[in-house]
Amino acid sequence: MKLYISHSLAPTDTQVAVLLSRQAQAKGISVESSQHQTPLAVNMAVIIQHAITRCDFVIAIVSLDSQYASNVQHELGIASALKKPTLALVERGVRALQPIAGVQYVEFVRSDLGPALAHISNILEGRKNQESLKQWVVGGGLALLALYLISKSDE
Repeated sequence: MKLYISHSLAPTDTQVAVLLSRQAQAKGISVESSQHQTPLAVNMAVIIQHAITRCDFVIAIVSLDSQYASNVQHELGIASALKKPTLALVERGVRALQPIAGVQYVEFVRSDLGPALAHISNILEGRKNQESLKQWVVGGGLALLALYLISKSDE
C-alpha cells in the first residue's frame, strides 16, 4: 500500500507530515510526498500527478501556518479526478481551500481535537460498506494519528 501526503512547508504541516510518514512506514506503508515551496511548474505538476496515480490513499494537511495552500488544493483536485480515497486535515480558520467533490474534509482545532477525531471515526464508519474500505481504514487511522501527534506537539 502507498500513501501520498500533500502539505506545504509550514512548520506545523511539515512536522505532522514527517510524523505521519514515519508511522505509515513503520506499518509497512510506502509514502510519497511533495514539499511545496514554489508555485507549480508544468513538469512538477506531471510528476505530482504520476505520484498520486501510483498511490492508494491521499492525506492533505493544511494548517493556519500553511504556505502555498493552492498547491495542496491542486493535488486534492488531482486525487479527486483519479477517484483516490482522500482525506484533508484542515485547521479551523483556513480559508484558502475550496471544497472538492470526493474529498473528505476534517476540520481540526489544535487545542481541541475531540470533534475532529469523532468526525474521522464517522467517516470510517460510513465507508465500511464501500470497496475501498481498506484504504479508508488505513488512511483514516493515519489521520487520527496525525491529529493525535498535533495535540502532543502543542504540549
